[in-house]
Amino acid sequence: MKIRTGETMPKFVIYFIKFFIPLFIFVIFIITWISEFSENEGRKKNGWTVGITWAGRLIWIVPLLLIVGGYFKRIESEDIYTLIEK
Repeated sequence: MKIRTGETMPKFVIYFIKFFIPLFIFVIFIITWISEFSENEGRKKNGWTVGITWAGRLIWIVPLLLIVGGYFKRIESEDIYTLIEK
Protein backbone atom coordinates (compact mmCIF):
# COMPACT_ATOMS: atom_id res chain seq x y z
CA MET A 1 0.00 0.00 0.00
CA LYS A 2 2.84 2.38 0.82
CA ILE A 3 4.56 1.74 -2.51
CA ARG A 4 1.42 2.30 -4.60
CA THR A 5 -0.36 5.11 -2.76
CA GLY A 6 2.14 6.47 -0.24
CA GLU A 7 -0.29 5.79 2.61
CA THR A 8 0.55 3.79 5.71
CA MET A 9 -1.68 1.76 7.98
CA PRO A 10 -1.71 2.65 11.65
CA LYS A 11 0.16 0.14 13.84
CA PHE A 12 -3.01 -0.46 15.84
CA VAL A 13 -4.85 -1.68 12.72
CA ILE A 14 -1.96 -3.96 11.75
CA TYR A 15 -1.76 -5.55 15.20
CA PHE A 16 -5.55 -5.80 15.42
CA ILE A 17 -5.76 -7.67 12.10
CA LYS A 18 -2.68 -9.85 12.63
CA PHE A 19 -3.15 -10.83 16.27
CA PHE A 20 -6.47 -9.90 17.87
CA ILE A 21 -8.86 -11.12 15.18
CA PRO A 22 -7.21 -14.57 14.76
CA LEU A 23 -6.99 -15.00 18.54
CA PHE A 24 -10.65 -14.02 18.93
CA ILE A 25 -11.72 -16.44 16.18
CA PHE A 26 -9.68 -19.26 17.76
CA VAL A 27 -11.25 -18.68 21.20
CA ILE A 28 -14.78 -18.60 19.76
CA PHE A 29 -14.02 -21.75 17.75
CA ILE A 30 -12.91 -23.65 20.88
CA ILE A 31 -15.91 -22.44 22.90
CA THR A 32 -18.37 -23.52 20.20
CA TRP A 33 -16.75 -26.98 19.92
CA ILE A 34 -17.09 -27.47 23.67
CA SER A 35 -20.69 -26.24 23.57
CA GLU A 36 -21.60 -28.40 20.58
CA PHE A 37 -20.26 -31.66 21.98
CA SER A 38 -21.36 -31.22 25.59
CA GLU A 39 -24.65 -32.55 26.93
CA ASN A 40 -27.55 -30.26 26.08
CA GLU A 41 -30.94 -30.51 27.79
CA GLY A 42 -32.55 -28.28 25.15
CA ARG A 43 -31.98 -30.87 22.44
CA LYS A 44 -33.58 -33.63 24.51
CA LYS A 45 -36.50 -31.39 25.44
CA ASN A 46 -37.14 -30.55 21.77
CA GLY A 47 -37.11 -34.22 20.79
CA TRP A 48 -33.82 -34.31 18.90
CA THR A 49 -32.59 -37.83 18.37
CA VAL A 50 -28.92 -38.79 18.11
CA GLY A 51 -29.31 -39.09 14.32
CA ILE A 52 -30.73 -35.58 13.95
CA THR A 53 -27.99 -34.16 16.17
CA TRP A 54 -25.23 -35.81 14.15
CA ALA A 55 -26.86 -34.83 10.84
CA GLY A 56 -26.73 -31.22 11.98
CA ARG A 57 -23.11 -31.60 13.04
CA LEU A 58 -22.16 -33.15 9.71
CA ILE A 59 -23.55 -30.09 7.92
CA TRP A 60 -20.59 -28.10 9.27
CA ILE A 61 -18.01 -30.84 9.91
CA VAL A 62 -17.94 -32.18 6.33
CA PRO A 63 -17.21 -28.78 4.70
CA LEU A 64 -14.41 -28.16 7.20
CA LEU A 65 -12.85 -31.51 6.31
CA LEU A 66 -13.27 -30.79 2.59
CA ILE A 67 -11.44 -27.48 3.03
CA VAL A 68 -8.51 -29.29 4.63
CA GLY A 69 -8.60 -31.96 1.91
CA GLY A 70 -8.72 -29.29 -0.78
CA TYR A 71 -5.58 -27.72 0.61
CA PHE A 72 -3.60 -30.91 -0.03
CA LYS A 73 -5.29 -31.88 -3.33
CA ARG A 74 -4.44 -29.03 -5.67
CA ILE A 75 -6.27 -28.50 -8.96
CA GLU A 76 -4.03 -27.44 -11.82
CA SER A 77 -4.98 -24.02 -13.13
CA GLU A 78 -3.37 -21.13 -14.91
CA ASP A 79 -1.65 -18.35 -13.01
CA ILE A 80 -3.96 -15.50 -12.04
CA TYR A 81 -1.88 -12.98 -13.95
CA THR A 82 -2.14 -15.05 -17.13
CA LEU A 83 -5.92 -15.20 -16.72
CA ILE A 84 -6.10 -11.44 -16.23
CA GLU A 85 -4.13 -10.86 -19.44
CA LYS A 86 -6.48 -13.12 -21.38
